[in-house]
Amino acid sequence: MAGEELNIRKSFTIDTTSQQISEEQFPDTAQRLQFSIINTSAAGQLISLAFGEEAQAGSGIVLDKGGFYSESTDGIRNATNQRINVISSAAGGTIAYAERIMIRRF
Repeated sequence: MAGEELNIRKSFTIDTTSQQISEEQFPDTAQRLQFSIINTSAAGQLISLAFGEEAQAGSGIVLDKGGFYSESTDGIRNATNQRINVISSAAGGTIAYAERIMIRRF
């Protein structure tokens, strides 16, 4: 089995409804190796994260302006393969997102 690494870097504008920024990865075809989310909002919006479910403002992992969250596969623990959803505390929130995914080839 061979694989191909996919590197993704995106910016998003986030509003006050839950928004999916990354799809679920299925272990038999792909594994998320690493992902990072940075709150780049200029007006102080809080960004909330949820994995595998709709994001709710102010709950789960909450990032202040300039805050970040990251997971990586390190031999002991794998980065989540669940879909990643975000929501902003006010309209016009922004994030930078990066992820590495190993696509399995059979």
